[in-house]
Amino acid sequence: MHRVGRAFGGRGSFADALLVVVWLQLIMLGFQVLQMVILPLSPNFAGLIGLVSFGLYLWLLTVFIAELHGFASRGMVFLVMVLTAIAAGFVLAVVLILFLGPEALMPNV
Repeated sequence: MHRVGRAFGGRGSFADALLVVVWLQLIMLGFQVLQMVILPLSPNFAGLIGLVSFGLYLWLLTVFIAELHGFASRGMVFLVMVLTAIAAGFVLAVVLILFLGPEALMPNV
């Protein structure tokens, strides 16, 4: 969050980014506790709470990052979040292939 934001001209510090992450996780912990309490009573409603909390997480993360770095466009912040997640997944997949070899992905071929 800190480095990508700074790469796009943001002004947030690492300490502030850490504070944002901790605050966001504290908020999400409340939703997870609520979901655990509701799960034995109504699994379907607990699943709905999970979906709503995921959407809220994405929205809050976008808003927090925009405020942290002073960005005006929340849409652009969200787009960069998605592209960064895709890039990180691609890099992790390449590293996994390098460590395990292509046989790990297709063992029966």
